[in-house]
Amino acid sequence: MKRIFTAVLLTAIILGDIYLYRQPYFGIETPEKIVLQKGEHFSLDDYVKIDGGEGICIEYIDDININREGSYSLRIKAQDAKGRIKEKEVEVIVEDAA
Repeated sequence: MKRIFTAVLLTAIILGDIYLYRQPYFGIETPEKIVLQKGEHFSLDDYVKIDGGEGICIEYIDDININREGSYSLRIKAQDAKGRIKEKEVEVIVEDAA
């Protein structure tokens, strides 16, 4: 009985370590929607914040055209020094300035 308990406990510890290692320990903070005026210049750094982590590399993938009204998609991909990845998608609305 002790062997079974020890094996189960050891398995739980190993699986817990694997689960925690695979979980990103940093977060991507953004508003749900970013609303811009047509032709407005903006910096993504004003809207995107990384919470926690060290050595984070950020990639922005978007189809935003600030000179045309519409709804666009912004995908943010962040990777830490250990190779853990976190992604988030944000809707960007470009409205007529009038």
